[in-house]
Amino acid sequence: MVTKAAAGSGKTFALVLEYLKLALAGPREGIGYRFRGILAITFTNKAANEMKQRIMQELDRMATEGVDPDSHTMGARLLEELNSSAPTPMTPAELQQRAAELQNAILHHYTDLSVMTIDSFMHRIVRTFAHDLGQPVSFEVMIDKQMMIDEAVEQLMSLVGTEGNEELTRLLQAYADSNMEDDHTYDVKGSVASLAKQLFEEDAWRRLEGLAALTPGDFHKIHSRYIDANRKVEQNLRTAGKKVMGLLANVGATVDDCYQKNSGYFGFFSRLASGEMKPPGANTVKSLTGGSLTSPNCDRALAASIEALRPQMEELLANVQDCFEHDVVSYYSRRAILDRLYATALLGRMSELLKDYSHDNEVLHLSEFNRMINSIVEDEDNPAPFIFERLGNRYRHFLIDEFQDTSTMQWHNLVPLVENGVAQGRESLVVGDAKQAIYRFRQGDVAQFVRLPRVEGMVNHGLTLGLPGNSRQCLLDTNYRTARAVVGFNNSSRGWCATGMRTTRWRRRYIWVAVRTAS
Repeated sequence: MVTKAAAGSGKTFALVLEYLKLALAGPREGIGYRFRGILAITFTNKAANEMKQRIMQELDRMATEGVDPDSHTMGARLLEELNSSAPTPMTPAELQQRAAELQNAILHHYTDLSVMTIDSFMHRIVRTFAHDLGQPVSFEVMIDKQMMIDEAVEQLMSLVGTEGNEELTRLLQAYADSNMEDDHTYDVKGSVASLAKQLFEEDAWRRLEGLAALTPGDFHKIHSRYIDANRKVEQNLRTAGKKVMGLLANVGATVDDCYQKNSGYFGFFSRLASGEMKPPGANTVKSLTGGSLTSPNCDRALAASIEALRPQMEELLANVQDCFEHDVVSYYSRRAILDRLYATALLGRMSELLKDYSHDNEVLHLSEFNRMINSIVEDEDNPAPFIFERLGNRYRHFLIDEFQDTSTMQWHNLVPLVENGVAQGRESLVVGDAKQAIYRFRQGDVAQFVRLPRVEGMVNHGLTLGLPGNSRQCLLDTNYRTARAVVGFNNSSRGWCATGMRTTRWRRRYIWVAVRTAS
């Protein structure tokens, strides 16, 4: 079930209600162990603790006070939900007994109450399957990436100037020179440390795969080749500009004699000769393709001389236009690559040093867990990941909170489990609000929430979730927390914004419902 929950609409209530319904439904003799098959994933440790507390509070209230439909909203809703699918209606007294039994079972097996962050869950998987994943069983989890970066940078700097690392030394020197030319910091260590933070981003390992085979010497060769190619383009354009300026100078023409002066073709070719890389404007093209070449005050004899240059200038303009159409695009692409070339080369070397540090010290950074699991989940030759065979037998129901801030990799790592549960007829719940997405800087992808139940980017998994009958949408559109005036203002302002959005996709993502107030 995909639940779109507006702000203040009772999202936590819905999650706790679903958890209790799954734990209390079914045969009574299964209450003691059924809750162990439910995994609830939240975004922060605080949210996980609050959800655990809420579950225990609601169970305690039902167990001690019973279920009064008039005063206990959760109990009344829970009874209604349970009876909507049960062959035999459950009485309030029976629900009270079941709540007491479930409370007792959880208290005696509290570690089996699986409410945790997604990082904690991935850590548990890696810890359990450390040997299968090629990791030391006793690895230590690193949360502070800066300590690992500092150690790797020190190791990198210790290699500078040593025998066998001449190319690396040249690479660091070139990187420092490049920083100085661009008016960046002269602190090479600090700059490299800042650069290395990119290696802890979720999809960094994919970008680095193509760099593995390149040596520092290869990067130097690429730099030389791109510099030479760009110099050739610049030289061709400067030459064309100088030729036109030479032709005009030979007949004695000055800027005042040419049509539109510096705003016309004279100014364009003058700037081109001095190295400016801008395409010809409309005035230049018009003058040289049948338009006027001279100013109204130009001497007639000089005007005739300038007009005689038209064929040559037209040919040179055509060459310049062809260069801008075909060569300059590649020119700017090469320039963009050159701006980050040495930084990219250093990223590859820093990645190797960080791996060495992790191996030598038997540590794993938190960001590695998702990557390691994802490499197995998305293995096209292994449609049934071994690490999920055992987990799929334990967890049958999955409740995922704050889905709008879940990254693509995190969701892909969970898809095989959710899909396995759905294929067996087990319920799962995804809750989120696209308008509250705030973690794009941590690769949170709100678009995948909008697409649900469709899953994109996976070869072996995700198709089952999108099949008819396997999913349904639920809308929580009543705000219980905010004043009516504030909700009204938000609705009207978002409606106004929607009219300016170009595509239905963006409207659906952010302006999907007008929220109501409870009173």
